[in-house]
Amino acid sequence: MPEEPAHSAPPPESVAAPAPRTRRRVRVSRVLLLLLAVVAWGVVEGGVCRVRRHELAFPDYPAGAAPLRAAFLTDFHLDRLASARRLGRIVDRVNAEAPDIIFLGGDYADAKLERLDDCLSELARLKAPLGVWAVLGNHDHVHAPARVLSALREAGITPLENEGFWLDLGGGRIRIGGVADFWHGRPDWEAAAGTAGPGDFFLLLAHNPDYTETLPPGAVDLVLAGHTHDGQATVFGLWSPFIGIPSRHGQKYRAGVVDNGRTTVLVSGGAGGLIAPMRYFAPPSVEVVTLRADGQSGRP
Repeated sequence: MPEEPAHSAPPPESVAAPAPRTRRRVRVSRVLLLLLAVVAWGVVEGGVCRVRRHELAFPDYPAGAAPLRAAFLTDFHLDRLASARRLGRIVDRVNAEAPDIIFLGGDYADAKLERLDDCLSELARLKAPLGVWAVLGNHDHVHAPARVLSALREAGITPLENEGFWLDLGGGRIRIGGVADFWHGRPDWEAAAGTAGPGDFFLLLAHNPDYTETLPPGAVDLVLAGHTHDGQATVFGLWSPFIGIPSRHGQKYRAGVVDNGRTTVLVSGGAGGLIAPMRYFAPPSVEVVTLRADGQSGRP
């Protein structure tokens, strides 16, 4: 029998490579998804605000006085992108801490103070038996310092511009003062100190922590400062490439308690964000600090 002709296998179907335009679309889509994820991270982290608690003891704090519980809020930067409702929730959290006294560190609004009234309408709800006291930040000084000072007073908040007062704690008294902004004002710690001298506990509000580098050693016991936003955008919380913009001292004053050899500085991470309410491994914070004498137990 004649052999049947062998059937040759059909050639494999060729798979067409993606067109260059398709490959570009895929790459662009991946980049856009990554950017959206980065933005979402910053918005979510910037939307929360933690309460950081500190307990600090000082030899000059009057031994006969009860510990003082103070709340410190700063760097709100309320603008068109920031939420006044979020600030209201922060105010509620601070009030729930039941502080004896409240301090504000400045930079209340951005964008030419367009939302200053919104900011202060929320801050006016802060409650403390010993009052709410404030200083101005660099943004407040740049735009309209007189307007900010007036708005603070109308909100029931007392500004301290190179001035201070004695706070009687029953078993002793302490000096509390505030200074003008380091960049755009003329800060004068001596005017804020008044008659305070060696042995008197002196707490100073100063928006910019760099100002503390100008203080004589031992002149001030504690400085409450903000301005640096904990770096705002950091590399996994370890290092901020932007910290050199607000501070001349690198990472030194990002946030937390710093002993610089002249005084103790408590730097808050701040409640808001500059340009946009976004944070990266540098969550917003408000500070609650209990002050007491050396050897004295803190208030629970």
